[in-house]
Amino acid sequence: MTVMLGDILLIQETHKKAAADIKEIMMKDCATRAKCYKYIVAISGESGSGKSELSHSLARLLKPEKIRVKIIHTDNYYKVPPLLRTEWRKTQGLDSIGIDEYDWSLIEQNIREFREDREAMMPCIDII
Repeated sequence: MTVMLGDILLIQETHKKAAADIKEIMMKDCATRAKCYKYIVAISGESGSGKSELSHSLARLLKPEKIRVKIIHTDNYYKVPPLLRTEWRKTQGLDSIGIDEYDWSLIEQNIREFREDREAMMPCIDII
């Protein structure tokens, strides 16, 4: 599991409960499959909404079930580093802000590597 450097996880009961609910749905789905040793779950939300806490809580619950977990934080896939992003956005204008700021080819490559049971070199941004 990776977290953006400098992040601190504040896992609370609400995160654990939501993770348990997701796990229950996943395990029902896994029961219908021949193999279920890995699973892709996408979690989205605003900054600070608890995505990292939820994903790590879910990973902890899935590990004993022998379901392979790799957390991909999209914050690590911005084309422009965090310390330069505000200035870049100012010079590029409001139209530059959005999904095109991400390196989608690298995200897709890392997901493909996960699906194919291959080792992946994933970015990790240092915000310190």
